[in-house]
Amino acid sequence: MNTSFQQLQKEDEKFQEYLRRGDGIFEEFFEFVRQETIECGNVRKRTDKPRSYFVSMIRLIYAYEFYYGCIIEDIASMDCYRKLKNFMELPEMTKINRESRRFYSAPLSSFYKFLLKYLEADYVDDRKTSIDFLDEVDLDTSSDARAEKVFLNNRFIYPRNPKITQEAKKRANWKCDMDADHITFTSQFDDNPYMEAHHLIPMAVQDFYENSLDFVGNIICLCPTCHRKIHYAIDSDKREMLQALFKKRKQAYEDKGISITLGELYKHYGM
Repeated sequence: MNTSFQQLQKEDEKFQEYLRRGDGIFEEFFEFVRQETIECGNVRKRTDKPRSYFVSMIRLIYAYEFYYGCIIEDIASMDCYRKLKNFMELPEMTKINRESRRFYSAPLSSFYKFLLKYLEADYVDDRKTSIDFLDEVDLDTSSDARAEKVFLNNRFIYPRNPKITQEAKKRANWKCDMDADHITFTSQFDDNPYMEAHHLIPMAVQDFYENSLDFVGNIICLCPTCHRKIHYAIDSDKREMLQALFKKRKQAYEDKGISITLGELYKHYGM
């Protein structure tokens, strides 16, 4: 564990309480901010940004729970982010921030970007989604309603049905949705060209939608290079991909009663 984070743990009993409740989420957020700061090339000397963001998030969660007299059960969720964002936009909070700047928005924005990666971490390669899921969870493919969350790999996530993933690849004829001429190799799993599935509207933001995002129309078929590109490319390249893919799938979202703009899709990718 980072030394500065260890020092932070000793500061306040309230922090200790939230560390226990977070079950590792705050440590991972701290490291995310530290790495993001380094990757942005903003570190020429020791920076206090990770500690500042960490403290701000705990302070904000505490303020929310004190104000509403309730507990946020799942801190590592987009539902938590949405509650905090709405709280920040209350007239009372706007007034407090105008006068004291005690709760500034940058840490919450960073927390949103962190959650996008945290909740998607195990799904960059869809083969990591165990077929055993079908034995553990009763997934109703006839309903448009989102499924209940399940606990997997130490976090609560929305389950994804591998059968739907396979159907999406089949409908794409195992060709890359970005460019059908992209060639990979023959998969040992089904003797088809190896392709990877990707939810265009990420499952990480399922909390924002009442209808399930795990349906064929939201799943795109990508070659391994394009799949990595949509996750890890520079923003301008991501926007180009998202714009092209969104144009193809916009009608599918309308048919499912899912309202989303291209700008909102960009935000779901941290842009």
